[in-house]
Amino acid sequence: MDIRPTLPKTLIKKEYLSLAPHDQEKYVETKMKEILHMNQNGITIPEIEAGTPFSRPTIIKHLERLVSCREGYKIRRGKITLYFPNGKSVYPERIVKEEINTKNCFKGTVLKNNY
Repeated sequence: MDIRPTLPKTLIKKEYLSLAPHDQEKYVETKMKEILHMNQNGITIPEIEAGTPFSRPTIIKHLERLVSCREGYKIRRGKITLYFPNGKSVYPERIVKEEINTKNCFKGTVLKNNY
């Protein structure tokens, strides 16, 4: 089983750096969204850094922006931070609805734990 992250095709570093600053921002933002959506099981900053021409501060800035806009979320596991795409529940196993009485009911999602 291959557990390496899936990364989209990106410009080489020289081409990326030759873009205008505004175009660089848009390009990185688009690629970060693609990276998150291609890696539903999460991805780390070093994995992104190894496969893209982007610097670590640029990656962190754009991932944190996606997290703050709720387009992604992060989970710390020990010393590692994993970034995930946001949206619906990532691994819904089933939806549970529990009625307490005629006026109150709880509804939740049971998630699979891939780890």
